[in-house]
Amino acid sequence: MRKRFWKKQWIAVAMASSMAVSSVNMPVNQSVFVQAAENGDVTENGKVFYQSDTKVTSEKLELPTEDWGNNKPIITYDGNIQDINITQNFTMTADVYIDEDGYNSLAEEGDYLKIQGVTKLVEKDWNDSQKIPYLEQRNFKKTEQGYKTSITIEFTNKIAGILKEIDFVAVGQGFTGTITFANVTLTGEPEQQITEKKEPLVADDFEGTESGTNGWAKEDGYQYNNDVKTEIVEAFGSQMLKAGLDYTGCEGIDWSEAKIKKNFTEGIDVSAYNLLTFDIIYPEEFDGKFKIKVFAQGSGKTVIEKDVASEGTDSGNGMKKAVVTIPFSPNATKIEDITLGIIGVKTSFKGDIYIDNITLSQRDESEDFVDITSKPNEAGARQI
Repeated sequence: MRKRFWKKQWIAVAMASSMAVSSVNMPVNQSVFVQAAENGDVTENGKVFYQSDTKVTSEKLELPTEDWGNNKPIITYDGNIQDINITQNFTMTADVYIDEDGYNSLAEEGDYLKIQGVTKLVEKDWNDSQKIPYLEQRNFKKTEQGYKTSITIEFTNKIAGILKEIDFVAVGQGFTGTITFANVTLTGEPEQQITEKKEPLVADDFEGTESGTNGWAKEDGYQYNNDVKTEIVEAFGSQMLKAGLDYTGCEGIDWSEAKIKKNFTEGIDVSAYNLLTFDIIYPEEFDGKFKIKVFAQGSGKTVIEKDVASEGTDSGNGMKKAVVTIPFSPNATKIEDITLGIIGVKTSFKGDIYIDNITLSQRDESEDFVDITSKPNEAGARQI
């Protein structure tokens, strides 16, 4: 079973935030409509595979400052979804209402709401949106039901599977009031299918490079202003990319992302691949204090964008090793650059991590994932 960094936190937060959610408020004769994608209507965002006109209202929320910690309120919109499959890429739309108090609380310049969409799968995996609508008072219009706006949230390169639950996370600054969610719809297009068998492709294993960085260099980080020093070294019986990280001053930040990037001038054809993996070795003191984000693009289009956390195993000498696993959709667009983000989570860690065996392969749906990272250079694995 694949595990995600946020899974344990979401469970804890959902329990802690249960008082922030009221019972479902539905007017008399209001119906709920849910349908599978195979029989869904077609919209500009694709085929509808979930649709409901249920209304769910939170308890009164007080959000003085933006806080993505354990006390952020989670509003469960539908926790009993059955027999609906979601794709890796889909769009969520919803109507959002705030009450009079909430509207008035956003009157000051700089006050706002942010709404994050979240889906939970039967396999207990969580998909949280990276695109988060930013809402000010001017975005809401007065109606008979309250002050209303509509939001559209894109989910890209998420975990496909059987949908069980839809939630919303609300954070903001200066907001005091209730939030109501209604008319939630999920739409998506069928995933591009792999039609040919291909052996794993090694994007970079750092072999044959005695010095330098093999093109990997620091990229501007997010809430991370310190240096990232990269060099290829002989370590743990292999040539690896060493990245020197320094999260000094970031111990109070939930998401401080150091980034390294490499350009691939000829592009990487990923039309027959749907899985990217790599090895990471890091000190035990960093365990549980970081996530990994992979961003890849070509021709100005995003091909991969996903963040995950991996559970490391003991590698000896105070180090741990994990295999980072990033599923994505096959794409006709060639990858022209790959960015690896190492996201510190309230940490002041300063030290080195090691990356190796960045590999593309085909995910085996029947066996969850193909084992392609244990020996990426054995016969059959191509290199670029």
